[in-house]
Amino acid sequence: MTPVRKKIYLDRWLAFHPYKKPGSSDYYYLELASRLRIIIDSEKHDYLVSLLDEEEDIENLCCCLACYLEDIVSETGIWQAFTGKHRELYRKDLPFYKTVEYYHEEINAEDIYFLLWYFFSTAVYDEMIISPQNVDLYELGSEVYNLLDEEYERAPENDRLKEFLTLSPGEEDFFVIRMRIEFIILDSYLFPFNRLECFVEVAERMEDMKDQMEDYEMEQNMPLMMYETVDTYILSKIFPLLALRGKDWLAYVLGREHPLFDDIISISEKKTGYYLYQKKENGFLYFEHIATRTVLPVTVKSYNTLPELIEGKTILTCSFVKWKNNWWFSGTSAVYKYNSDFIAKEKESIQSRNLFDGMVQKQYEVLQKQYKAFLEFNKGESIAFFESSEMAGNYALEFMEFYKKSLHVSDKEEKEAVKRAQKKGLPGMPGKLDFDDEVKGLPGFVFFNPESGIEIAYGFNEFIPHPDNPFYDKEKCRESAIEVLASQEISKECSLYLVGLMEPGSLRFPGEPDGRNLEDNLDFVLRYWKSKNYYSKPEITLI
Repeated sequence: MTPVRKKIYLDRWLAFHPYKKPGSSDYYYLELASRLRIIIDSEKHDYLVSLLDEEEDIENLCCCLACYLEDIVSETGIWQAFTGKHRELYRKDLPFYKTVEYYHEEINAEDIYFLLWYFFSTAVYDEMIISPQNVDLYELGSEVYNLLDEEYERAPENDRLKEFLTLSPGEEDFFVIRMRIEFIILDSYLFPFNRLECFVEVAERMEDMKDQMEDYEMEQNMPLMMYETVDTYILSKIFPLLALRGKDWLAYVLGREHPLFDDIISISEKKTGYYLYQKKENGFLYFEHIATRTVLPVTVKSYNTLPELIEGKTILTCSFVKWKNNWWFSGTSAVYKYNSDFIAKEKESIQSRNLFDGMVQKQYEVLQKQYKAFLEFNKGESIAFFESSEMAGNYALEFMEFYKKSLHVSDKEEKEAVKRAQKKGLPGMPGKLDFDDEVKGLPGFVFFNPESGIEIAYGFNEFIPHPDNPFYDKEKCRESAIEVLASQEISKECSLYLVGLMEPGSLRFPGEPDGRNLEDNLDFVLRYWKSKNYYSKPEITLI
């Protein structure tokens, strides 16, 4: 019986584009995506396809591969953004694959291999690790490449996509920039799972707000909450591919030669907080961040509908982004009546006081003192191993007591510090750290990260060949040590420390004979697996 050919429909293809009505080139690439579907649906690729839970994922994979050809032919710069930044970081075109004969302006088989590894790895991100040298990936990649190579000379350019991603050298409007960032992050083929992830974040936020709002309020506020969540996602999130933010990807799509490159790469993070309106003057609205007294001149152009503002009396919770040396409103806002008690409380907020990184230097200074004390407490070692996570937690608390005593703080000073903490709503030093029943008995370790502070982890002792670690298992280390890198619970610094203890070849992708491929691309996989905490920050509270 001839298998039923599963078509890919136009709405699926257009989901990867910044417009709703198709042009002539879209019908060509839609047909190409359907031809790719025939290849992927072949029985010999059943194992790979079985890794994808949804029919939608298979359709998206076909569209992504067709989009890659469209991108190269149309010179839109999306793939070049990835390879260009990768060359800048690592002095080679791609991770994992040798590119002796690599054509920067054309399609390459190695590109296809990487795209397939990236797509399937992202699809099973929390479940398993796929080797870039997986034979099934190579077989599928070769067939896909042969079809794309056959079509390369006759594939049409997509002028509309090219035009959308072309920005005027003198562009001043931040919202024009934001629109391009949103397309790249949520809809381009380089990030095929982001829109779903963003939708999940919206749903989680709605769930969190359920107890705080009536049903009718939820319905009224849903569009605003969705917009705010999406805005934060595309502007602030660090994404696993190269651990870059949305503005970085747009800058590299345009290229270093573009006049706006430096301006876009310098777009600030969103500064979300409580602000007090001060005045309007010369086309700017002046807002004072309550906790830090930082005054931001915000361009009036960034407000579509200006709420009624009273100088020195209107409090807003909102977000601002710095673009081209001007602050722009971004996201949603809420207006509150003046409340002196609220202002006094906000000035004491630890989180708010660090919005403009005013405390980071002091935090680092304290961290260095704590690190020095930890080495003294732990016999010169950055790490300590324990029979259970509960014991590891108790050890961390014992260290904090040791550190406190090393400061030679008087009883009076300690009482004053406790009062300040209570006033600011901070919890005191706990008597013990609570762990879930299923993990508190597992062997664990304590590591002092000089970039962020104390880390406690469990389930990895078997992989760490340290003289003080009685739980090390050489065989398990060879089989599963890569979990140290893949875990999002362990920082980059801790991972590198642990890798330095391991024997050469201990770290390797599943099914690979040695660890050279992983070792040669160590920073790339750390960025991919640990994007959330790749850029470590101090996690200590100053009172």
